[in-house]
Amino acid sequence: MMKLAQVLLFALCSSLAGMSQTAKASDEPLIFRIIPQDSTIASGSKFMILNVELLNTTQHVVRLSPAGIGAQVGFANNACSLADGYRSRNTIVDPWPTFEGEIISIAPSTAYRQTMKVNLDPEFFTPGMYSVGIVFSGTFGGRNKRGVFTGSLMSNRVFFEVAEPLDSSAVPPLTTQPRH
Repeated sequence: MMKLAQVLLFALCSSLAGMSQTAKASDEPLIFRIIPQDSTIASGSKFMILNVELLNTTQHVVRLSPAGIGAQVGFANNACSLADGYRSRNTIVDPWPTFEGEIISIAPSTAYRQTMKVNLDPEFFTPGMYSVGIVFSGTFGGRNKRGVFTGSLMSNRVFFEVAEPLDSSAVPPLTTQPRH
């Protein structure tokens, strides 16, 4: 029963958050998407892993610097009642040093993908529902370079849960009976 209530609460939070965002056609040459590797993270975790994708929607090659991925990371604690309040945190970072000066080319209708490790502050991330969104800034590593995309893109926002760690003595129920 408790799990069903959590699922219904998550669905309500997702639908309420979705009402504030409107879909619109984009003139940008790229679509910036993120997907968390895990939808639930243990309270006290120091980081989360995101799969990042930049999809070229044009009929020509788009050149960019991957240093701009994660130029800004924004988190929000998505309360589902007025009593819970709303908390957010934005982090602006320096360009990734591993990509400094690197320029990549994304062919038409193909994507550039990478895995990104995002640091979490245990003081901010108490148990609850959160969302994350990331900004790509083409000026990080692409400024003053001819034919390089220097625009900014906002990723989709994805939801994840920060949950209390399971008690190590708890044993999950068996879903199938062993055969004798």
